[in-house]
Amino acid sequence: MFRCFLVAIFIFISGSNSWADDETDRSSALIQTCTEALASNDTETVAMVAKDLIHLRADYQLKEQALNCLETYFGEKLILSWDDSFKFASGEREQKMWSEAVTQLIKEARQDCSEVDNGTVEVPIDAVEYVDLNNDGKIDEILNYGKLRCSTYSSIWSGSGGVRRALIVDGKVTNFLARSLKVTYPFGDYPIITMSVHGSFCGQVGSEACVLSTVWSSGKFQLPE
Repeated sequence: MFRCFLVAIFIFISGSNSWADDETDRSSALIQTCTEALASNDTETVAMVAKDLIHLRADYQLKEQALNCLETYFGEKLILSWDDSFKFASGEREQKMWSEAVTQLIKEARQDCSEVDNGTVEVPIDAVEYVDLNNDGKIDEILNYGKLRCSTYSSIWSGSGGVRRALIVDGKVTNFLARSLKVTYPFGDYPIITMSVHGSFCGQVGSEACVLSTVWSSGKFQLPE
């Protein structure tokens, strides 16, 4: 039975890799089609390809051609994110929505990246999540550093424990390192922040699964002792 289980896992992983490869191959073919369409000013084909390509992962080597196709059609700047998917870049509209705290954090992130071979940071529109984190009726922010793209150091804000996430409540910044983070409401309207974190928080080795929850109380996020 155990052998069957291992075989099932192998088939699942192999199937997943095959699906990813097929998606990359498909996007590569679309990028080539769009490049040719742009050269011949075939706007109808560019539109058809861009609507499909925006939902696919792309080979990083074809980044510039892909972005040229998408930005020509959508008329907005896009980013090839760390997971090789396309995201719209934060523009003036999104930046006006950022609080002073988020603006300062992104300024500091740009500085951190620039210190590594003069790197630059791209900020997709979904890097900042807006949600009430303390049930006071006001919208707070979560800055997910895993969404930012430093051109010279892709893992600058991540490690074995996950990716840095800054939770901003009333201008106060609290940083967590987490593999994933969700805001849940298991007991009604009050938000509970649940994170997958490094195994050491549970007295285990780092690779072991560990879940940590926190709530805002008495002016800060409370954690178990």
